Amino acid sequence: MTTTIRSVSDVPVPPPQTSQPRIGTSISTVTSPKRLARIAGVLYLFVGITGGFAEGFVEPKVYVAGDAAATAAAVVANAGLVRLGVVSDLLDQTLSSSLP
Repeated sequence: MTTTIRSVSDVPVPPPQTSQPRIGTSISTVTSPKRLARIAGVLYLFVGITGGFAEGFVEPKVYVAGDAAATAAAVVANAGLVRLGVVSDLLDQTLSSSLP
């Protein structure tokens, strides 16, 4: 019986594995449905907060039904609150338009 001695260079070595998965083999964490759902949930929460503030808090303090002069006086008297309401409305519309 003959024994063959092989050198180290004759033994096949598998190629090193990369940490990146092959394209199409796994779902990326950026587009995973769970992540997108969480982002949408946070955006809906912000829409509720900003819209509720603008429509439920600012508008009743500023708008006087049927009296334009009283509404104008309330806007002038609460200028900072009106500005916050406008920013809140803009955020509400921006966030709600970005949701699916």
